[in-house]
Amino acid sequence: MLFGCPPDGIKGGRIDIRLIVPVDIKAVEVASYDYHGTCIQPKAIDISIDGKMMKHVELANKPEQPTRIPLEAHGQSVSVLITECYPPQTTPDGKPGSFSGGWSRVRVFATTDVADMLKPVDKYNVAVVPDNIAPTSGSAVTGEVKVVGQPRMTVGHPCTLWDNEDIAHYKEMLKTSKELQAQVAGLQKSCDIRISQPVGVPPPLKGPDGNWRHISDMEQLNGRSYNAIHNQLALDIANLGTVYAFTGEAKYADFAKKILLAYADAYPNYAVGARPGFNHAPSKAFDQVLSDATWIIPAARGYDLIHESPTITPDER
Repeated sequence: MLFGCPPDGIKGGRIDIRLIVPVDIKAVEVASYDYHGTCIQPKAIDISIDGKMMKHVELANKPEQPTRIPLEAHGQSVSVLITECYPPQTTPDGKPGSFSGGWSRVRVFATTDVADMLKPVDKYNVAVVPDNIAPTSGSAVTGEVKVVGQPRMTVGHPCTLWDNEDIAHYKEMLKTSKELQAQVAGLQKSCDIRISQPVGVPPPLKGPDGNWRHISDMEQLNGRSYNAIHNQLALDIANLGTVYAFTGEAKYADFAKKILLAYADAYPNYAVGARPGFNHAPSKAFDQVLSDATWIIPAARGYDLIHESPTITPDER
């Protein structure tokens, strides 16, 4: 992949391949990269062997289709330089495509039997000399390694980053660790402020056609981007779950539950989509699936920590 920018796209982008040994080269094959019909395509290339320009080639505009270019050369380093690009594509939904692009595959074809050249030499043995082995940081460690706890299979909840044995261990640490006491106190103070505020889960919105529409994570609500709002809410759930695990106070679990239930109502009506020109797999709360996937991690951890709260009913779970 080569990342380009207007106005030249990936013009000037070069791929260098250094082979393990010099070989008799008979052809080079290239296949341009495309992502859902959005990437700019190379139109012409120069192929060089060991720094010597061997062939200039005009390419058809056929994304992902291989083009095999015959040539005769002996060498070890192969370079493919893009000298010209086609205009940016128009995406299937009519939007302008990206100025980024490159190669999905570059292959070098040779007649040299490299495997035969590299086979072990008979009766050639290399003696190991410990003095010639550089020490690593791991080998320099001395003393006994302290292990807390034993490997175990968690039953029930919580069961993600922490289980009940972990929580018990941290609660015991809390009795003597000034650092942990300060961290928990600070987190609890921020959660006390948070539960005095509105839940704040963004409601789904309808478009002019009356159907639920996608809300880009770059749009704003009350001066904040939806990206920031969603990520903060997921962090709120995780923080509230953590404080509940340390204190057992139901108010923290209850507010985390309110956020989760608000999302349970809103999320099904967040329409799948992405902002214009953002050409990635579209999603619901965010403009791409990857962002939804990472956003849910702290929310899931927080839910795991409050899962057994007696104030949560089976139907709510």
